[in-house]
Amino acid sequence: MEPIINKCKGYLRTIEEQIYGDDYPADRILCKKIGYNQRNTVLEDTSNPGWEPFENGSRFGGRDTHVCFRTVFHVSEECEGREIHFLLRTGVTDMWNSDNPQFLIYVNGEIKCGMDMNHYDLCLTKSAVPGENFDIGIYAYSNSINISDYFKIIFRSKNPDVVKLYYDYKIPLDACLELRPDDTRRIAMLKVLDEAVNRTYLVKVPGEEFFDSVRKVDEWLCDELYGKLCSTENSFATVHSIGHTHIDVAWKWPVRQTREKALRSFSTVLRNMEEYPGYRFMSSQPQLYKFVKEDAPEVYDRIKKRVNEGRWETEGAMWLEADCNLTSGESLVRQILKGKEFFNSEFGTGDKNKVLWLPDVFGYSAALPQILKKSGVDYFMTTKIGWNEFNKMPHDVMNWRGIDGSEVLTYFITTTEYKTYPELTVNPRHETTYNGRHSVSQIMGTWQRFSDKELTDEVLTCYGHGDGGGGPTAEMLETDMRTAKGLPGVPVTKQTFSKEFFELLSKKLEGKKVPRWSGELYLEYHRGTYTSMAKNKKFNRRMEFLNTQAEALSVLACVQDENFAYPATALNEIWETTLLNQFHDILPGSSIKEVYEVTEKEYLELIERDSRLIDAATDRITGEAGSNLAVYNTLSFARDALVETPNGPLYVENIPAMGYLVIDGGLCPPAEPSFTFDDQERVLQTPFYQVSFDKEGNIDSLFDKQAGRETVKPGEAFNKLIAFEDRPWEYDCWNIDTFYEDKPMDTILTGFKAEENTHERFTILVTRTFENSEITQRISFYKNSRRIDFKTHIDWKEQQILLKAAFPVDVVTDKCTCDIQFGNVERPTHRNTSWDEARFEICSHKWVDVAENGYGVAILNDCKYGSDVKESTIRLTLLKSGIFPNPDADKGEHEFVYSIYPHIGDFRESGVEDEAFKLNVPVILKSAWLEAGSSRSFVSVSEPGVYLDALKEAEDKRGIILRVHEAFGSRRTVRIDVSGLDIKKADLCDLMERELGSEILKFSEGVITVTIKPYEILTFRLR
Repeated sequence: MEPIINKCKGYLRTIEEQIYGDDYPADRILCKKIGYNQRNTVLEDTSNPGWEPFENGSRFGGRDTHVCFRTVFHVSEECEGREIHFLLRTGVTDMWNSDNPQFLIYVNGEIKCGMDMNHYDLCLTKSAVPGENFDIGIYAYSNSINISDYFKIIFRSKNPDVVKLYYDYKIPLDACLELRPDDTRRIAMLKVLDEAVNRTYLVKVPGEEFFDSVRKVDEWLCDELYGKLCSTENSFATVHSIGHTHIDVAWKWPVRQTREKALRSFSTVLRNMEEYPGYRFMSSQPQLYKFVKEDAPEVYDRIKKRVNEGRWETEGAMWLEADCNLTSGESLVRQILKGKEFFNSEFGTGDKNKVLWLPDVFGYSAALPQILKKSGVDYFMTTKIGWNEFNKMPHDVMNWRGIDGSEVLTYFITTTEYKTYPELTVNPRHETTYNGRHSVSQIMGTWQRFSDKELTDEVLTCYGHGDGGGGPTAEMLETDMRTAKGLPGVPVTKQTFSKEFFELLSKKLEGKKVPRWSGELYLEYHRGTYTSMAKNKKFNRRMEFLNTQAEALSVLACVQDENFAYPATALNEIWETTLLNQFHDILPGSSIKEVYEVTEKEYLELIERDSRLIDAATDRITGEAGSNLAVYNTLSFARDALVETPNGPLYVENIPAMGYLVIDGGLCPPAEPSFTFDDQERVLQTPFYQVSFDKEGNIDSLFDKQAGRETVKPGEAFNKLIAFEDRPWEYDCWNIDTFYEDKPMDTILTGFKAEENTHERFTILVTRTFENSEITQRISFYKNSRRIDFKTHIDWKEQQILLKAAFPVDVVTDKCTCDIQFGNVERPTHRNTSWDEARFEICSHKWVDVAENGYGVAILNDCKYGSDVKESTIRLTLLKSGIFPNPDADKGEHEFVYSIYPHIGDFRESGVEDEAFKLNVPVILKSAWLEAGSSRSFVSVSEPGVYLDALKEAEDKRGIILRVHEAFGSRRTVRIDVSGLDIKKADLCDLMERELGSEILKFSEGVITVTIKPYEILTFRLR
């Protein structure tokens, strides 16, 4: 390195050492250990019991620990006129350590800011007045393993003139360190910086002559460097920047701690806004705002003032940053509906929300573009796709096209460190960050990493420490003030709100050929999140269907009885908790154990609440009690079902769509079996199949009698349960690495017997072990259904073992079809390209299908999302059992069902989707006073492949909202019969329930007739 650089760096170090002046003593420090929801203890009289002396500079801490500290600073004569700061040091330097201690600071009883390792300096007064006292209260949080957090309070004077010179000098020097030695811009800046050293009096530091020279040198530097060398007009690029603090609603801490993180971080933002008038900040996630509103109304009021001033942006569209792989389509709609509703009612901004802000989510469904467009959201931003393991996305700006053809302008933030010699970088990483440090290097790196420079010279970065880290720091804001002036060789920065940037970008792209990306945005990373914490995922799946059932049946009860009150408040509360638990580190299974202990309790309570709502509604529809049985079908098509009556399993035909059929409560099923089983040969004859089992209890032949063909690949077997060592390099509960397949292990058969042989069903009980775990499966075949169910109970005790169920299907295909939100996608089953190889684990919802022309096999499930499909073999991923951040992930008991569904024709012709809905939404059986044979359909859809998603009261209580989607990828005219709802008028509306009129539909005698496009979602307001 050139001598001049060392000279400048040494000078900067000298200046930095003079930022602070003298230290002043604090009064004695008192502390008191407390629990959650006791924050106001920090303000109580310290003569109360429990307060003890604390030695400054000693240690505190422990897992999930709260401690209150109090001290007083008395301003002495020595401090007069000086700028006095309160500093809190913890000794922590690892900025990515999520266990860093964090603090909420009170001064004279008022919340001033949060503090952490990145924010540790609070100005108490710009000009101290002798005799003034500052009562300091500190509400401290620690999540350390032991009592190991260092805690030291310092009161110190600060020299503002030195601070200004420090940053005025540091920022251009940082630019010089990034530019190449032969860059003339670097040479010009170094010449000025060198001269600044020579002009500074350094003989006696500190000293009056030194401080006097600091002021003069800074004036000269601002004139010579910022005045003459800087230019915003001639800048080659603009990095639009927005302050941000990404807060995981749960991760290595429970949700109850997130409430505090939000309060601390938002308080820090508000404090920095006082110091930096140009500071603009954005935060998404209405859930966080609600926490602050409930816990600290005074802080919330200050936030509202900043929003009204135009300095704080409430953008982001969703209730929180939800997972977009596992969450159902209707839940994603509700995420946006509830998010916009909150921002609108609290800040008047919800209707204007145009950006889906999801920096840290683990992949993005191809259904999202349509959901966004029909919710009034025009723009989408993420950074996470930059974490791809193998392939760099070819563009950072593009129109993202979904399965229905809808497009949304999409932008990937490219914040990363600058590379002075990128051509010398071996195996360059393309990872980007949403926790930008807003350093000169990252500002330069954001532009350097951006792939679409021919489209725009204006890019976006968000900066600030997340997860309770308080967002932007003073250094970031000081840097921004100087880079905004157009430093040579550095893109000019401009503080810009996210929506403002997207609107600017949209105009910039007019008339240009913008790249297009069709289909899902698959993250080549975190593939294990489709499976981790399987029990939690089952709860979510169940809640999604129960919530919509409770809504629909409540609507029907209102129709049946005008005195029935729609339970809007209860349903809203249930949905809100459901949406909270869809956060992208809760639902994917990547949080600590306590998070799931809490969610399980919440889910059980929600299930009970939904069940009570369903009972209340059905009691109103068919009566509270009676000798007959009402079979309720909440699907939009008529169905048959095997119902478990007190007299045994009974097959019930033609249960009306969204309605009920009353059957005789005394009916008994026929006694004669419909199945024959050779116990010695292990061969089963069913009305549909001839089935044989091998010595390991696997299905080695499944001959389809109707199709006249075998479904199992020669030499293979269905339902082989295979365990794999699963030890990813990092992010254990998140990741599955490619090498997991290197060590497959078989489960051990311990029992095999015929358990049930009735007229309607034949069941084989199979038991297995793997190491210390036990697996029990009841494999059921049916007289009236081609579906074969595997009702599974697992008592799992392993760690870092991945369990899969394999189905090698005897069809020729190079693609599979996978159920996703509001439709399905085709994915290749070969490994031709690096993109294909990277997609070795995929996410789907209710089913995965492999087929050749005319025949195929679908694997259905009631709560599984991960699988791999290679050639024509489907392997459903059942359990993952990682150890970080939860060492007991997936340990315990699991119950779930998956099914084989061989079919003639493709998935459309054969009713795969219908069968998957039947598996996930069983009929509801209730006693009824109505006579047997009574039936009613409230809503039905004429066309197969068009499904009802929601039937609910409108948010504004003006009518009923009905939503359907097309799932076959075909355009057709559909008739939706709502005559059972006694409807007089129907209007089309968007997903936010804003009316679009009735021009494109016909409504006559209770029937809506409308053309629906491939994979289209249609929403109607009925009155």
